Amino acid sequence: DLPGKKVKVVVKLHETDNPDQLSTLQVALGFKGKIIAAQSIAIKDHTVQMEIPVDTPAQWDEFTPNLYTASIKVVKDGNTLDTRNLQFGFRQLGNANSLLQINGHRLFLRGTLECGIFPLTGYPPMEKSGWLKVFTAARSYGLNHLRFHSWCPPAAAFEVADSLGFYLQVELPLWTSVGDDKPTLDFLIQEAYDILATYGNHPSFCFFSMGNELEGDFSWLNHLVKALKT
Repeated sequence: DLPGKKVKVVVKLHETDNPDQLSTLQVALGFKGKIIAAQSIAIKDHTVQMEIPVDTPAQWDEFTPNLYTASIKVVKDGNTLDTRNLQFGFRQLGNANSLLQINGHRLFLRGTLECGIFPLTGYPPMEKSGWLKVFTAARSYGLNHLRFHSWCPPAAAFEVADSLGFYLQVELPLWTSVGDDKPTLDFLIQEAYDILATYGNHPSFCFFSMGNELEGDFSWLNHLVKALKT
């Protein structure tokens, strides 16, 4: 939350975990190798939430891709039971008079398609080195934006895009007709939730589309959009 100068942390414990047998959730925020804020809270339920204020958040965009880290620990009797480290950034997307804005300034997208065409391997890179090659090639042509045509890239792509200040559009694996087949529809809805839950912390994850050139029954989108807003 850039205007509010705070970070909202939502941690979901595994359903088989007994919150009564755990103790404390500890969160430390880091910037440029230093801890800038920390907070702990007693665990009382399977979902734990907290808001951590940050005095002067450094903004993330293509020119200043400032990145923060969040170290999250479940602690009991001084012992760390589990930990998770995440990367995030402060940025605010919006529009003014139908013009895209980032952090209160005009955003001009200079982009191309990324269609998952990797003929030498038959699959996209799963390591940062492969995506560094992709994004630096795009940057050499003056680009700042990649649209992932009808697919979602792996974690390594988001991590590199975060560090280089690239604006990504991620899409569900869906092209044309939708809504006719319930098993497929159920998969797509769950996939949307999973993509946002898995990669939503990355500042490069700026845009999200339900698919490409869609047609058919869109009534399912109403439920999904309402859920995503929460």
